[in-house]
Amino acid sequence: MATGGALKQMWQSIVNALGGFFGADQTAVDETTGLSVYEKNLIRSSWEQAMKNKKKFGVDVFIRLFKHHPHSQDLFEQLRDIPIEELHENRKMKAHALRVMASLNSLVENLDDIEVLLEMLQNVGRTHIRHHVDKHYYDGLGTALMEAFEEELKDKFSQKTKDAWLKAYGVMTKVIVDEYDEAQTNANESTVDKES
Repeated sequence: MATGGALKQMWQSIVNALGGFFGADQTAVDETTGLSVYEKNLIRSSWEQAMKNKKKFGVDVFIRLFKHHPHSQDLFEQLRDIPIEELHENRKMKAHALRVMASLNSLVENLDDIEVLLEMLQNVGRTHIRHHVDKHYYDGLGTALMEAFEEELKDKFSQKTKDAWLKAYGVMTKVIVDEYDEAQTNANESTVDKES
């Protein structure tokens, strides 16, 4: 007999497969994100699976980031002197990972509410500017996120699902990086005004 999770996943597959017959055009593309309804469903479904163990998943994402980009660990004052092999059990690492997973969850939940999604992403940019996080670390975080999905979901993380995540992550980071660029432009204009 199938478990509750298996039944839910099977039902979601049926709903996705039949969606076009009941008015939900799975190929309709959102103008802002470039994501189709089908791609958004892949993102939501894979996210739901990964969030079954969100603390472990979140810590895994950061450990992968720190392994690929060791200097990124230095951005976290509370974590900078802790050996990577000890981070899995570190309460500060777990707490930060859970905060980031909650933020990502909010982004996934708002894929259809573009105004809210944009505001949230711009806020991520502003927050990380204040913490002096280089915008190039978002590429490394994206790679770490994809690797964590592949490890956690195994064959359930299909190429179509990965492509949907890469597209969504690309759009999200563009909004965040645009916020960095706008802040830099404003800072430059402020400097010019003071010199005048």
